[in-house]
Amino acid sequence: MFVVLAICLAFAYYWQGWSSNQVSVNVSCTYRQQYFESILAKPISFFDAEDNSSGTLTGRVANDPTQLQQLLGVNMAMVFQSIFSLMGCIIIAFVFGWKLTLVAVLVALPLIMVGAFFRYRFEVEFEKMNQEVFAESSKVSYPSRMFRLCSQLLTLYSFLLKPLERFARSHH
Repeated sequence: MFVVLAICLAFAYYWQGWSSNQVSVNVSCTYRQQYFESILAKPISFFDAEDNSSGTLTGRVANDPTQLQQLLGVNMAMVFQSIFSLMGCIIIAFVFGWKLTLVAVLVALPLIMVGAFFRYRFEVEFEKMNQEVFAESSKVSYPSRMFRLCSQLLTLYSFLLKPLERFARSHH
C-alpha cells in the first residue's frame, strides 16, 4: 500500500514540476518578447536618458523575465503545495484534538507568518539593492568597453601600422 502511495506521489511531484516549469517558461518567453518589442518601439529620445542606456536596458531584458520565471516556476508550486498541506494538517488536527489545534493555530501559526513576512521583506530589499547596483554597473560598462576598444585600436595602430608607414616612406 505504501509503495503504491509513494509511486503516486512521485508522479504527482513530477507533474507538478513539469507543469509549473512549462507555465513559467511560456510566460517568461512571452514577456521577454513583448518587453523587447516595447523597447524597439520607443522613440530615439527615450534612449538618450541616462537611465535608459543600452547596458541598463539589456540587463533589464535579460534579468526581469528570468525573475518572473523563477517566481512562476517551482517556487510558486511549492507555495501552493505548502498552503494546501497546511490546510490539510489543520483539518486533520481539528478532527483528532481541537484544543491543541487551536493553540497551534492561534500561537504558532502567527509566529511562522511573521517570520515569513520578514524573510520576504528582506529578500525584496536585497533584490532592489542588487538591481540598483546592476543598473549602475551596466551604465559604467559601456563607456569602459569603448575606452578599452579605443586603447586596443591605438595599440594595434602603433604595433602594425606605424612600422608599415615607416616602411612605405623609406621606399619613396
